[in-house]
Amino acid sequence: MKKQFILFTALAMINVAVFAQNQDPTQSVCQGDTAIYYVDITSGSTYEWTIDPESGGTILSGQTTNQISILWTGPVGDYTVSVVETDVNSCVGEPKTVVVSVMSGPNPEISGPAIACTNTPEVYSVVGSASSTYTWSVSEEGTITSGEETNTVTITWNSAGNATVSITESIGDCSAQATYDVTVNPTPSPSISGVASTCLNSTDAFTTPLVAGNTYLWSVTTGNTIFAGQGTNEVSITFGVIGTQTVTVEQTANGCTGTDSKDVEVHPLPSTSAIWHD
Repeated sequence: MKKQFILFTALAMINVAVFAQNQDPTQSVCQGDTAIYYVDITSGSTYEWTIDPESGGTILSGQTTNQISILWTGPVGDYTVSVVETDVNSCVGEPKTVVVSVMSGPNPEISGPAIACTNTPEVYSVVGSASSTYTWSVSEEGTITSGEETNTVTITWNSAGNATVSITESIGDCSAQATYDVTVNPTPSPSISGVASTCLNSTDAFTTPLVAGNTYLWSVTTGNTIFAGQGTNEVSITFGVIGTQTVTVEQTANGCTGTDSKDVEVHPLPSTSAIWHD
């Protein structure tokens, strides 16, 4: 009779310990969260945990111990987490439960150019939701110039390198992060050399430093003619229009284009009178 009394006391203590961890019978998590659940440990005891329905989540670790980790991947709804303790004497206690309410969580996916150019603004976004709040960040290569707390941001890339765009989207107590890798290439910086003043119908040379692997596209104000060198770093232009004319070059590398322009003042030819004689 004394043995039965000791056994009952042990079971009673186990049940009280389990209950003490569940003062709030309902807890909330977000879809995709990993949460830890535990009861006070009793030496020599083992624990069997269950999720009902099982589709709510996966026990990642801790089965048979006093503490488990659950990844909540199931649909939005209420699920019951239960634990049954078996003590060193193989006596099984009453199950203890907690109801877990799985709430809808955000799942941001960033879209935008994965290859960008320095000194060029680019737009990055996630699908917008009226119930969401947004916080963006960017690695040291870029600067957020607008939209930091919206679903769409504009980023200007200041330096070349492997950059990262990040966002945290929150809906109520649920939040999720996403990152997006961006390769930032340098934008070429052409610089035109050539005459600043010339005469009508003259042909003059204009150059920009040669960079291996870069391409060059020249243009000039209408009425003038690129005589030779289109596609290279040096062109010859015949000026057929009087006044201020503009020579422009676009230099491209790795999808990035830099531009430079130079104004040339074209003067009319002198109008010499006929030769008179006395």
